Amino acid sequence: MTNIKPNIEQTQLDVVKYLGVQFWPYVFGKQIDNLRTDNAGTFMILDKNRFIGRLSTGVDFSGKNKELAEECRLRQRAYSFYIVGLIKGALKNMGTAIGKS
Repeated sequence: MTNIKPNIEQTQLDVVKYLGVQFWPYVFGKQIDNLRTDNAGTFMILDKNRFIGRLSTGVDFSGKNKELAEECRLRQRAYSFYIVGLIKGALKNMGTAIGKS
């Protein structure tokens, strides 16, 4: 899917748009909800991802359910790392430099 030859004329915005329009639907079955950038040129993909959303139990965690809250937080973190890994792998496969965050 992302094993394309790097294009010298390709901008960062082109690469991020490709992720949102081509790659994201291929992996998650839908386009991203929103794409934002700040003044420093950092792109943010915003999506209400169904994989992470399913981890929410709808339980009030104040008081006795702290163990359950911690378990949900750890699962959400693991799924977030998985999604970040997919994006980093796609960017690397496209020949794009990968940032640290």
